[in-house]
Amino acid sequence: MNAENDFSTNTSRNTGKSFRDAVGKPLLYVSLLLTGIVGVGGLISCVPATLHGAWKKLGPTECLRSVLPVLVYLAAFVILLLMLGSARPFSKTLVGGVAGIGCLYALYSFVLPRLPDYSYNENALGILVLAGRPLLDGTYLLPGLLFFLLSAILRAGFTLQQEQDEIL
Repeated sequence: MNAENDFSTNTSRNTGKSFRDAVGKPLLYVSLLLTGIVGVGGLISCVPATLHGAWKKLGPTECLRSVLPVLVYLAAFVILLLMLGSARPFSKTLVGGVAGIGCLYALYSFVLPRLPDYSYNENALGILVLAGRPLLDGTYLLPGLLFFLLSAILRAGFTLQQEQDEIL
């Protein structure tokens, strides 16, 4: 048997594809367009409605519940816009943006049960329910925890990407 080494070592820097090329330009641009339309359009419609007292008709709880998706779409739009020119699939922007969305959901889970017009449904996911009011609304806490978990996974990917760049 021939015990010859048949491997080679390539030490040249691998530039790879940019984030746009890796994800696919059409998918990235469509996502950017739709999150921008929905986020900015929702913000444009929410601000005048809030200034004209829509929260009085709907109540503070329903008004805040209707604003949450708008804020998430705006955050996604900003994240995608900042990542558009990036050559890296993992970045501090992505990690921070996903963690920020998780914080937003966690904040909602804490704030909503404290509003005067909040009504607790027995079938809902309430955490530490005392006198008919939950300490935390699990309907918002669970997505927040999932966004935190996703952020931790992305942070690990970002760290591995940095280590690979340092090695090469």
